[in-house]
Amino acid sequence: MSKFRRRALLATLVTGLAGGTAWALGGRVRAQGGRVAAGPAPVPAPAPAGQKLKAVADDGWKMTKPGIRPATSDKRLNIAGYASAASVNVGQRINFHVTVADPGRYRVSLYRKGYYGAAEAGLMANSPMLDGVPQQVPAPQPGSGTIVCDWPASWGLTIPENWMSGHYLAVLTTEDGWRSYVPFVVRDDERPAELCVVVPTTTYQAYNLWPKDERQGKSLYYGYALNAATAKRELQPDARAVQVSFDRPYANAGRPANVDLDWAFAAWAEEAGYDLTFATSQDLHAGRIDPSRYAGLVFPGHDEYWSREMRQHATAALAAGTSLVFLSANNVYWHSRLPETADGQAGRLLTCYKSRGDEPGERVDRTCRWRDDTGPGDPEQRLLGVQFNGILDDPAPLVVRAQNHWFWAGTGVRDGDKIDDVVGGEADGWDPDLADGKQVLLSSSPYVTTSGDKKVQNTSLIETANGALVFAAGSLYWPRFLTQQGDPTIRRVTANLLNRVVANRRSTRV
Repeated sequence: MSKFRRRALLATLVTGLAGGTAWALGGRVRAQGGRVAAGPAPVPAPAPAGQKLKAVADDGWKMTKPGIRPATSDKRLNIAGYASAASVNVGQRINFHVTVADPGRYRVSLYRKGYYGAAEAGLMANSPMLDGVPQQVPAPQPGSGTIVCDWPASWGLTIPENWMSGHYLAVLTTEDGWRSYVPFVVRDDERPAELCVVVPTTTYQAYNLWPKDERQGKSLYYGYALNAATAKRELQPDARAVQVSFDRPYANAGRPANVDLDWAFAAWAEEAGYDLTFATSQDLHAGRIDPSRYAGLVFPGHDEYWSREMRQHATAALAAGTSLVFLSANNVYWHSRLPETADGQAGRLLTCYKSRGDEPGERVDRTCRWRDDTGPGDPEQRLLGVQFNGILDDPAPLVVRAQNHWFWAGTGVRDGDKIDDVVGGEADGWDPDLADGKQVLLSSSPYVTTSGDKKVQNTSLIETANGALVFAAGSLYWPRFLTQQGDPTIRRVTANLLNRVVANRRSTRV
C-alpha cells in the first residue's frame, strides 16, 4: 500500500455522520502482575467564561433525528455549503454559500458544539426559511487541481458580541429532510483565557475530497482518474491536487475527517471547567493569536499541515512563556503555504506539492515534509520533542514510563503498566539523533505499523528554561479517551497536564 493511500485511509476512520457516535475504546489499565488500576476523574478548579451566551442544550443538529436524511451524495448534492471564513470574531459577519439539488426551501440553524450533555450542542440561531437554488460545481483548475466554488452568499449574520467562542456548525436542512453541515469557529480575540484551542482547519481541508462524486473531486491525497484496466474513474494518488480551496463544502455531508478529536476535547475541557477560547490554523498563520493572553495553546486534533508562519508564531509563543500542548499525533508534518487568492483574500487556499517535482521557488520554501533535506530540513521533533513514525492497523496499549513524574499523579500506575488501545491511528516516537533540551518520555509503547515494521511510540514532555511546557501525546486517538467511553487514567493525566499549564494564571485570580 502506498504511503499516500495509507495516510488517506485515516480520513475515513471516523467520518460517521450520526451525532453522538460512540467508540469502542479501552477503559482499563493493565498492570504488570495482574493488578488493575484506574485513575480518578479530572478535578480542575472551575473557571467561568464570564457573561457569554453558551445556549441551552439541543440535539436538533444530529443526523439521527426522525425525518432527517444525511446529504452524503456529492453526485446529487441535495444540500451542501461552505462558510466565507474558517473563523469569525465576535462582532464580525460570516456568510454561508449553499447549493441544493432542486429548487426548494431550506433553513440554516447555528449550533455551538461543546459540553451539553447527551445533546452535545446548543442552538444559537435560526435563519428564516430560504429559497434554495442549484449552483454549479466548477472543474478542477489545470495544473494545481484546485476546485474553487464561486457561489453567491445565501444567508449570513453578524456574530453577537455575547456569543461564546467555540466550535460551531451551520446545519443546513431542506424542507424534505436532507441535511449537511458547515463547520466554523467563533473567536473572541479580545478576551483573555487560560487556554486557546487551535482547530486544525488546514488539515481538515487537506483531506477534503469534495466533491466525492467519482468524477472530479480532489484532496491533497487523491483525485479521480481513469483506470485503463477497469475503464472506470477511480481514486489515484497521482491525480491529487497540489492546492485546495476553502471555498467549497466538505465531503461526507460537511463533516471533516477526524473532527471528532477536536469535539471530544472541547466537551471534556468545558465539563472540567477550563477557561477556553478558540481559533484556527489560519489565525495562527496570520498572527491573530496573541499568546500573551493565554497560559497555553492547545492543539487537540490531527494537526498535520503547518505553514512557516504557523511554526514561527508557535515558536515565538513558547519563547514568551506560553505552553504548547499537542494531544494527538503526526503534527507539524507537512510544510505548506496559505497563499492569497487572485483577488487578495487570505486564508482561502492551502498549497502542498509533497513529492511532485515541479514546484517553483527555493529549496527551503518547498512544500514537502518539514524534516526533508530537499525542503525545509527542520524536523518536527525540534518543536514537539517527538515526531511521526508510523500508522497502525490495530490499536496498541500505551505503556507507562516515568511513573513518579507529576504527570502520572493520582493514577496509581507503575512503569510497564498498559492502558489498552490508546496508541491508535498514527503514532509519534522519539528520535535520539534529534535529542535536545530537558525532556522526559512518559510512555514507551511497542507497536507494529501497517507495513509490518516494529516501532515504539513515545509520549513526550519538555519543560523549557522559562517554565513553559511542550507536550506531545504521540497518539492520534488520545482525545477519544477523554470521553466517557474512554479511560479515566487518560482523563486524569490530561487534567494534571493542563492544571500545571494554567497554575500560574489561576494563582493570580482574585
